[in-house]
Amino acid sequence: MSISVQTSHDSCETFSNKRIVDYLINRANLKESEARKIARSVKRKIYNNFDDIVTSAEIREEVNVQLRNRGFVDKAREHERVGVPVTEIKELIKNHNCDNANLTRNPETAHKFAGDRVFKEYALICLPRDIARAHNK
Repeated sequence: MSISVQTSHDSCETFSNKRIVDYLINRANLKESEARKIARSVKRKIYNNFDDIVTSAEIREEVNVQLRNRGFVDKAREHERVGVPVTEIKELIKNHNCDNANLTRNPETAHKFAGDRVFKEYALICLPRDIARAHNK
């Protein structure tokens, strides 16, 4: 059985363990043996839980779970995906709750709010944890 990956670049590719291994070695600076173990675990999970298509975001999420489970918490944080959940995007489009009377309900405003949310999430990930926690209180 082969699984297709819907990428964030609007293409579909065949799932490849090698891509995960290469990513973990080159971007997360893991040893090859550890990268292969993580890639095998991710592959097993993907093949057991998905039919025939998976998104690159779902793969990244599972890679990060495996990194955390193996004690690489900081590496997982560095490679987290930031974004807005689909349900929140729908809510944003549907309800447009805004304190700023200068902003009207239109696609550009929804885009602005989503972008603001993504960059705030990114900033909180970049901050030391104690500062990020203090900011969220």
